[in-house]
Amino acid sequence: MGRHGVRWEGVLGSHLEVQLLAPPWAARRALRAIQEEVVRLEGLFSRHRESELTRLLAQGGGEVSPEMGFLLEE
Repeated sequence: MGRHGVRWEGVLGSHLEVQLLAPPWAARRALRAIQEEVVRLEGLFSRHRESELTRLLAQGGGEVSPEMGFLLEE
C-alpha cells in the first residue's frame, strides 16, 4: 500500500491532479483507466484541440453524442 499520484497539465484547458492510496498494481490500473477517460472526454468536450465540441462549433451544429446531448439539455 502506498500513495501514488499524477498531475496532467492542459486537461480541458486546466489541470488534473489525482492522488491514490493503493497497492502499486491497483494504482497503475486505476491511473491508466483515469488517463483513458481523460483522453475520451477531451475528444468530446475540449475547446483547445480537435473534439466533438470544436466540430459542432465549426459546423454551426450537427449530430451530437449522447454525452454532449445530456450536457446541452441541462
